[in-house]
Amino acid sequence: MIFLEEVARDIADFYQNLNPQEQENFAVVFPNKRSLRYFKKYFAKYLKKHSFITLIPWQQFLDSELEKFHKVPQIQLIAQLYLV
Repeated sequence: MIFLEEVARDIADFYQNLNPQEQENFAVVFPNKRSLRYFKKYFAKYLKKHSFITLIPWQQFLDSELEKFHKVPQIQLIAQLYLV
Protein backbone atom coordinates (compact mmCIF):
# COMPACT_ATOMS: atom_id res chain seq x y z
CA MET A 1 0.00 0.00 0.00
CA ILE A 2 1.25 3.49 -0.87
CA PHE A 3 2.09 5.68 2.13
CA LEU A 4 -0.37 8.43 1.20
CA GLU A 5 -3.13 5.86 0.68
CA GLU A 6 -2.44 4.42 4.14
CA VAL A 7 -2.60 7.91 5.67
CA ALA A 8 -5.87 8.59 3.82
CA ARG A 9 -7.38 5.37 5.15
CA ASP A 10 -6.37 6.21 8.74
CA ILE A 11 -7.66 9.77 8.49
CA ALA A 12 -10.93 8.59 6.90
CA ASP A 13 -11.47 6.15 9.79
CA PHE A 14 -10.66 8.86 12.34
CA TYR A 15 -12.76 11.51 10.56
CA GLN A 16 -15.87 9.33 10.34
CA ASN A 17 -15.79 8.73 14.11
CA LEU A 18 -15.90 12.46 14.87
CA ASN A 19 -19.15 14.23 15.71
CA PRO A 20 -20.42 16.85 13.18
CA GLN A 21 -19.00 19.79 15.20
CA GLU A 22 -15.53 18.21 15.30
CA GLN A 23 -15.73 17.35 11.58
CA GLU A 24 -16.45 20.99 10.81
CA ASN A 25 -13.23 22.07 12.59
CA PHE A 26 -11.05 19.29 11.12
CA ALA A 27 -8.40 20.22 8.55
CA VAL A 28 -5.45 18.46 6.94
CA VAL A 29 -2.40 20.49 5.85
CA PHE A 30 -0.17 19.20 3.02
CA PRO A 31 3.40 20.07 2.01
CA ASN A 32 2.34 20.71 -1.62
CA LYS A 33 -0.59 20.60 -4.03
CA ARG A 34 0.52 17.35 -5.64
CA SER A 35 0.25 15.34 -2.43
CA LEU A 36 -3.10 17.00 -1.72
CA ARG A 37 -4.42 15.86 -5.12
CA TYR A 38 -3.38 12.24 -4.54
CA PHE A 39 -4.73 12.31 -0.98
CA LYS A 40 -8.16 13.41 -2.25
CA LYS A 41 -8.26 10.43 -4.60
CA TYR A 42 -7.36 7.94 -1.86
CA PHE A 43 -9.52 9.63 0.79
CA ALA A 44 -12.64 9.37 -1.41
CA LYS A 45 -11.96 5.65 -1.80
CA TYR A 46 -12.21 5.07 1.99
CA LEU A 47 -15.13 7.35 2.89
CA LYS A 48 -18.33 5.47 3.66
CA LYS A 49 -20.54 8.54 3.14
CA HIS A 50 -20.13 11.85 1.35
CA SER A 51 -18.62 14.54 3.55
CA PHE A 52 -16.61 17.74 3.33
CA ILE A 53 -13.09 17.96 4.71
CA THR A 54 -10.78 20.97 4.66
CA LEU A 55 -7.57 20.25 2.76
CA ILE A 56 -4.98 23.02 2.62
CA PRO A 57 -1.53 23.23 1.00
CA TRP A 58 1.15 24.31 3.49
CA GLN A 59 1.90 27.62 1.74
CA GLN A 60 -1.75 28.69 1.80
CA PHE A 61 -2.01 27.76 5.49
CA LEU A 62 1.16 29.69 6.27
CA ASP A 63 0.00 32.74 4.31
CA SER A 64 -3.34 32.80 6.13
CA GLU A 65 -1.60 32.57 9.50
CA LEU A 66 1.00 35.23 8.65
CA GLU A 67 -1.46 37.78 7.29
CA LYS A 68 -2.30 38.64 10.92
CA PHE A 69 1.20 40.06 11.30
CA HIS A 70 2.43 43.34 9.94
CA LYS A 71 5.39 43.21 7.57
CA VAL A 72 8.35 45.38 8.55
CA PRO A 73 10.38 46.97 5.74
CA GLN A 74 13.68 45.20 5.09
CA ILE A 75 15.76 48.35 5.62
CA GLN A 76 14.30 48.71 9.11
CA LEU A 77 15.22 45.11 9.89
CA ILE A 78 18.79 45.66 8.67
CA ALA A 79 19.11 48.76 10.87
CA GLN A 80 17.78 46.86 13.88
CA LEU A 81 20.16 43.97 13.22
CA TYR A 82 23.06 46.43 13.03
CA LEU A 83 22.11 47.86 16.43
CA VAL A 84 22.02 44.41 17.99
